[in-house]
Amino acid sequence: MAYPCIKPVEPLTQFISRVAASRGVSLFHYRRHMDIRARYSRREKLYERFSGMSGISEDVLRRHDLVKVGGNVQIFDMTFDLRDVWAKSARVCASCLRDDRLNESGRHEARPHQRFSWMLRVLGRCHKHGSGLVQIGTDYDRFSYGDFSRAVVSGSGTLDALLRDEGDNSCIQASDVYFHQRIEDAATLSQDAARVPGGAGPSGDMLEDLPLPAALLLTEIVGGMKLLGDRYRRRRLGEEVRQAAVVAGFEVTSRGYDGLRDFLKEQDAVHWTNARRGHFKNLYGPLQEFLRTRLEDDDYRDVVSFIAEHAMSAHPLGPEDGFLGSALRRRYHSIRTAEVRHHIHRTTLRGILSTAGVLPPGSDAKADGRVLIDANRLEELVTQWRDRLPTEKAKSALRISGPALRSITRKGLLLKTSTDSETDSKISAASYAQLMELLDELPRGSPAPRMKRLSYVARMVGRSYAEIVSLVVDGVVANAVIDASQSEAFRLDQIFLDAYEVKRAFGTADPPGVTFERAERMLGTTTQTVRRIVEVGLIETFETENPVNRRKQRYFSPEAIDQFKKDYVTLRNFALGRGNIARVKAALTALGITPVLKEKGVATIYKASEIPSDLAVK
Repeated sequence: MAYPCIKPVEPLTQFISRVAASRGVSLFHYRRHMDIRARYSRREKLYERFSGMSGISEDVLRRHDLVKVGGNVQIFDMTFDLRDVWAKSARVCASCLRDDRLNESGRHEARPHQRFSWMLRVLGRCHKHGSGLVQIGTDYDRFSYGDFSRAVVSGSGTLDALLRDEGDNSCIQASDVYFHQRIEDAATLSQDAARVPGGAGPSGDMLEDLPLPAALLLTEIVGGMKLLGDRYRRRRLGEEVRQAAVVAGFEVTSRGYDGLRDFLKEQDAVHWTNARRGHFKNLYGPLQEFLRTRLEDDDYRDVVSFIAEHAMSAHPLGPEDGFLGSALRRRYHSIRTAEVRHHIHRTTLRGILSTAGVLPPGSDAKADGRVLIDANRLEELVTQWRDRLPTEKAKSALRISGPALRSITRKGLLLKTSTDSETDSKISAASYAQLMELLDELPRGSPAPRMKRLSYVARMVGRSYAEIVSLVVDGVVANAVIDASQSEAFRLDQIFLDAYEVKRAFGTADPPGVTFERAERMLGTTTQTVRRIVEVGLIETFETENPVNRRKQRYFSPEAIDQFKKDYVTLRNFALGRGNIARVKAALTALGITPVLKEKGVATIYKASEIPSDLAVK
């Protein structure tokens, strides 16, 4: 007996059911008698034996077979979620079955064939007649073993009643037409077939580029969010709601990426209306959750990339790092997101930003998630903040005093991370490493008899550590060696030099006067005090060219220094050997002696002529 032709969208089990019906037997008995049972251990044998009987190639039989793999079903080279496939009683279009009966010959129960699209839960209407799909017959034992032809016979009364009432054929949905047609194209391997007659298909390329299962899932979730918002959970809802979601979602996805962009804009507006305080973990609700589980799936790569780029461009702050697996760069950071990104406490971050003067107005009254800072500027500030070395650590590493370290910094051998007063105690770790590399190039060995320690040479020539080390680094003083006999950690005082060579080096370019740095040591006070007494006119300076760098610079004359030391005295220097500074000050006040300079941050200065040399302090 001849075999009927297998239809383009007919699952293999339903085709075998038609063959069995044409022989007048049930599917179960036909399988058993012909030894074409489809248990997993015998599936290859099924293809081989049935191909030999029907003349249909094994490859075609494999493509038409519904194969369960884990939680998925594979058919026509497509993979669907098992829960999306109708696994109970048969669903059919009564008008389609009537056409099958009228247009074919043979046993009437063997003429109709089941379309795979009828088995998808989210497709609720026939794309040709517009009538709703109805259930007929008894429940299937399993979706891949159902005897479809027997179900048609048992449900013929239901079908006849529906046909007499002419059914509900007043609503042909564009989504049903489009997805039914996509299934037929996939089944026939016809990629060039017209998608939707009459131009009812999508205008964009998004759905066309997506595999059918991916396009269907994306459409359903978008439509579900249109209907129910974040409350949409496809696993918990019935077929009617999911079918309505596909219809609603198709209005969005059929317009391609333009439609998806408009949908995302609506979700952006909802996000800010709900005042989620900058929280982006679930920015796009069920859609984001769905795509997050499919980041490794190449089918969704373009859609995921499009949504991630939209989120980064639409929100000033941007989603969290790694949003949907993307590595897109933020335009802005909040203090909260910066704390997570850089692992720096938010209070410290506010201090860094405040010091740099980049905190927006009113930031003190705003929550950390609402303070927005340019991401590039923030990265720059954090890099500078990390590249800092506390002065105490630098002094300990070099074994030098605070004034010596400050002189080295002013000389440019070490760089500050900022010129602001609040960060004045931080120096650049990179410049420290560079200085140590330069000093490490000095030879190591035993110092010659005439060579002295750096500290001794500094006192002998009246120059600072910074000035002498600068000559060594520049190669002006070549006769320098690091004492190799000391095994302890390196310190500046391990450098030995020829004192006379250093003195000659300074003599070739003696400054025309006393520099501010030397004036500090000669007067025994601080830099700020020296600058202030110059500003108030207690000591005179002159400006001339620096013989080393040929730039204009201010100097003191030695006579002016000596005259100042005769005319004035600081409270600290006067109190030396006389007792506590506070008591000395109180005694002077009791005598009615007032200072000529008394300001916060600078030394208190008196006229020497007004202070009795024999002042007694109790």
